[in-house]
This record gives sequence, C-alpha cells and structure tokens, in this order.
Amino acid sequence: FAEGNQKLATEIATSLSYLKLLIFPHPLSADYSYNSIPYKDFSNMWVLLSLLVHGVIAFVAVMYSKKRHVLGFAAAFYLLHLMLVCNIFFEIGATMGERLIYHSSVGFAIAAAWLLWKGFEKIQPAEMGQKVLAAVLGVIVVFAGMKTIARNADWKNDGTLFLADLN
Repeated sequence: FAEGNQKLATEIATSLSYLKLLIFPHPLSADYSYNSIPYKDFSNMWVLLSLLVHGVIAFVAVMYSKKRHVLGFAAAFYLLHLMLVCNIFFEIGATMGERLIYHSSVGFAIAAAWLLWKGFEKIQPAEMGQKVLAAVLGVIVVFAGMKTIARNADWKNDGTLFLADLN
C-alpha cells in the first residue's frame, strides 16, 4: 500500500538488495511478499546507498562504454536488465525475487570475472597469482555448491518451498 515517495524509495532500496544477493546469496526466499520488505523513505541509509552505488555503476557503464571496455558492457548489461524488473520504470506485479535478476547476473558475472582476473594478475610471479586465483575460485565454488545443495531439498514441491521460506 505504499504510495509516492515511500513506494519509490522502497523500490530503490530493493535494487540494492538484488546486488547484495548477487554478491552474497543469503538468505534466499521464493516469496518476498507481505511484510518481508519494509517500507522505506528517502532519509533511509539503504535508499541513499542504493542511489550512490547504482549511480557509480551507471557512471562506469557510460564512461567505460565510450572506451569500448568490457566493464562498460558489463555495467550496462546489469543496469539495463535490472531496469526491467526493479519496479521503478515498469510495474511487474512482484515486489522482489532472485529469479528476476537472472539476466542482470550475466553483467555482474562478467564484471566479477574481469575484476578477479585483473586483480590477481598483479600478483607476481604470474604463476603464483594464477594459483591464488584458482584457490579463491575453488573456495567460491565450494561454498556456492554447499548453498545450492542445501537449498535443493526445499524445492521438492511448492509446499516444501513455501514452508522452508516461511521462516
């Protein structure tokens, strides 16, 4: 029942929640409906942080796209697909859902891969940097795999999924 500024501020803050779930996917829910996303206003720190973070991503998208840099493409891909599901520009009939940013996650993954590669490229000698990168990626894969395996049981049917997410 939010309207006006409260509705817009909540939608802006929710966009930051999407990014947070891409970075650290916990907790997950199949249903972000009644009472799971509190209303916000423009004095809320999460709304302001979301505006700042997404402003920086938009700046990167514009500036790096001009240079035909991979980060420009990744940021633009992330933002353009996020615009379709964030409820700010188009009402989609859902408050939030991880499944909605599936396409945006491609831009996020491109940027994350590029940043990891370039970051570990600075470690010398190069072989050491590659080994450290492989170790970090191994840890990420193990933890993401554990989260996926733990969540699989919840997806047995709609009832088990709803009950698991009720908490």
